[in-house]
Amino acid sequence: MSKKKSLGSSPIAFKSQKSAMGFIPDRGVSDKKEKSDTTSTITKSDRDKKNEQAISKKKKEDKKKVVSYYLEIDLVDKMKKIADSQDMYYSTLVTSALKYWIAKNN
Repeated sequence: MSKKKSLGSSPIAFKSQKSAMGFIPDRGVSDKKEKSDTTSTITKSDRDKKNEQAISKKKKEDKKKVVSYYLEIDLVDKMKKIADSQDMYYSTLVTSALKYWIAKNN
């Protein structure tokens, strides 16, 4: 074996007296660490309320489904130019155009 030092460190070479496992260093994150920051404590009821709010918000949003259609290349290019000029997503433009057309023709 070579006597050269390696560039990295080995967890086996590092032994801590504090660690229950001799080769795993105790970085102060164990159960012995004092609880100094209690401001971020959240109760179960607070967590449940936040989850309920998130679920009800999702229910209020329009449900969407991914679909695929074949469109002419020129039409797609025009849609992209319009969407870019109005700083909007392509899907938003398509949704708006379809809603407008359906409202106009019904």
